[in-house]
Amino acid sequence: MSNASKEILLIDDDTLFVDVVAHKLQAEGFSCVYAATGTMGLDMLASGKRPDVILLDVTMPDMNGFGVLRKIKEDPKIADVPVYMFSNDATKENIELSKLLGAKQFIEKVQVVPGELAEILKRSLGMAVEECEA
Repeated sequence: MSNASKEILLIDDDTLFVDVVAHKLQAEGFSCVYAATGTMGLDMLASGKRPDVILLDVTMPDMNGFGVLRKIKEDPKIADVPVYMFSNDATKENIELSKLLGAKQFIEKVQVVPGELAEILKRSLGMAVEECEA
């Protein structure tokens, strides 16, 4: 199965972060769609969009990522879609709440290395990961 058939939904109001991450994921063959707010992301999902993975920011202007994650996990049509939470506010409370609500992983934004993120997503989706020689 090719990466091109895998769609990533990025829900984040930080356009610079989205541009950098989406560019790298697209270079790895993923298809990326973007929602600038939690409400927009939920609207896309409600309209039938079913991505393979959701990358979700915690802090957004209209609805925080935890509220979005709750709604995703309450919807049986999309509850099984892996959700990765992102934030620069990597407090113990935020990390624990992410796990409690069903996020696959919490990743601090400043620690995101786009190439490593692509590898994490490939593993999450059961895709072959090419080993790099040192």
